[in-house]
Amino acid sequence: MPVEAVGLTQIITVIIFLGLLLAALAFVKRHRAPIAERLHGHKRVQIVNDVSLGVSEKLKIIRIDDRDYVVISAKGQASQLFALPATASAAEAEAFHVEEAVA
Repeated sequence: MPVEAVGLTQIITVIIFLGLLLAALAFVKRHRAPIAERLHGHKRVQIVNDVSLGVSEKLKIIRIDDRDYVVISAKGQASQLFALPATASAAEAEAFHVEEAVA
């Protein structure tokens, strides 16, 4: 089984290919946010914050169409959903509902 020697053109082709891959990587890293936005589009539902209240309890603040909601969930129990007032900020709402849930 004869082994062929690697030619100069093959080496140059591999170097050019790897250079193009590195250039594409640099481009994607530099323009990550606009590329991600185009790929994923505008999402209606976003998780603003996620807080663990205990071993099995979680509190999440979610935003749906520019309106904030609080979701409290625990293992073995139904999740509870509360609409936040439009004027409350996410930090104020989180502090209010964390204190209320703990009490």
